[in-house]
Amino acid sequence: MYTRKIILNLFFLCTFGVFAQDVHFSQLNQSQLLINPANAGFFDGYARAVLNYRTQWTAGSAPYQTIMAAFDANAGIKKSRSAFMGFGGYIYQDKASTGNTSWKTLNADLMANMVVSIGKSAKLSGAIGAGIGQTTTNNSNYSWGVQYDGSQFNTNLPNNESFNNSRNFTWFDLSSGVNLDIDKITQQFTHNNRYHLRIGFAGYHLNQPKLVFTTNDAQIIARRFVISSQARFDIKESPVSILPSVIYMWQGQAKQLNLGTFMRYRFKDESKTTGLKSETALHIGCYYRVGDAIIPQFMLEFKSIMFGFSYDQTVSGYKQANRGLGAFEVSLSWTNLRNSLFKQRREFNGGGKGTPPPTSNAKDN
Repeated sequence: MYTRKIILNLFFLCTFGVFAQDVHFSQLNQSQLLINPANAGFFDGYARAVLNYRTQWTAGSAPYQTIMAAFDANAGIKKSRSAFMGFGGYIYQDKASTGNTSWKTLNADLMANMVVSIGKSAKLSGAIGAGIGQTTTNNSNYSWGVQYDGSQFNTNLPNNESFNNSRNFTWFDLSSGVNLDIDKITQQFTHNNRYHLRIGFAGYHLNQPKLVFTTNDAQIIARRFVISSQARFDIKESPVSILPSVIYMWQGQAKQLNLGTFMRYRFKDESKTTGLKSETALHIGCYYRVGDAIIPQFMLEFKSIMFGFSYDQTVSGYKQANRGLGAFEVSLSWTNLRNSLFKQRREFNGGGKGTPPPTSNAKDN
């Protein structure tokens, strides 16, 4: 019984955030829908698609591998300055396996977001999300203390445990979030100088789904709350931008603080009049997950494509267990950008003359 509790606690610690946190990525700017549902469709573009892959705890016999696909877009932005809708969703799989034993989580969420102007340069967004999750476990390769026959473990002996070798759990999930976005733009012929700040608050697992792992034990997925702040400061008369962010999450007794910054260097300006060119830029940065890891990152931005790579270097006591091996992560995103003044004129003025309005907000870091 004691062995069973250790294993159960370890699985829930690693996977569900019952004692720790949900699945997360180190490239937080490339996993915006996991930070706040109110980010759905709220970016400098019409549509966005992102792929993420992460592997961690490779020093163990069952490393975790996480893959996620996300898509979001907006509707109504071409017809109204004052309000538009955003929508999107994601699906991810998180899996650890060794031999015949595995633990897999599959989660899919959809989100709807309403964005309204509350001033010349400020917008407020509010979103709700709903989805389903499923966890599958295969325990057929476990060895239990009662199966030790005096010389070795004999898996043919009964384990006297109250669960089957394979179990599936399915649950319904609810989330919600709000954002305050401030975006000030000074337009120039070749590019925009931009000051952008976004502050948000979100909650996930608001209905606290329950999982019944054994016949007499139910586990609750604790609510996860997120406070986030992301900014962009373009240095005038310079191709350099600074993109700092701070994200604080807590779930049950677990807490996580991520802070850091990117430096964005623009190699090639976009043409703001013809829309025939988009910017090419390199992002170099470093983040610190307080008490856990230092995370150097770089991203290459080429027109509407962004490729990212990061590596978590463990600095906590866990580095003795993972032998200094951290986690690496890659991402690839595509954004249908709003990068032409003529496009914006057509959106708001029916293709006529006039001063174009500023874009809704900066492209997410």
